[in-house]
Amino acid sequence: MDEPVDLEALAAEVAGTVAERRAAGLYPPGLEAQLDAHFVRVANRALETPLDVVDRAVEAVVARGPLTVPDVAPTSSYPGGAAVHRVVGRTVVRHEQALVEELNRTLSAVTEALVAIQGAIERLPWAQSPELVSTLESIDERIAGIERRVNGAS
Repeated sequence: MDEPVDLEALAAEVAGTVAERRAAGLYPPGLEAQLDAHFVRVANRALETPLDVVDRAVEAVVARGPLTVPDVAPTSSYPGGAAVHRVVGRTVVRHEQALVEELNRTLSAVTEALVAIQGAIERLPWAQSPELVSTLESIDERIAGIERRVNGAS
């Protein structure tokens, strides 16, 4: 069984080593800023794949289901207002229902398209490749290094 690590002692040891090396001039100027920027980039990377994001978005659209015309109670604080609301409600509800049916047809077509796109992405040979993700992260690090050098030189 591993013995517990004394994190405070370890942190003190690392801080001492850093202080010694900093005093000896072993760290180039701006290193801490570079490490902070690197940490932000790494920490902000999603722990999910782009395919996970697509899957979640499609699931949200599918889960939404069809739109409906809500039942609105014909109430009013004015005398006779409830009767007016009932008459207007009956007149308008047919138009609302027709609009909701058209929106549902559009929503259905969009959902079908999203599911088809999702399926096409899943079938791509590189869509879930850890090697691709690793390569892209490496390229991202190289670009960040180039940007640091360019920005430092200007």
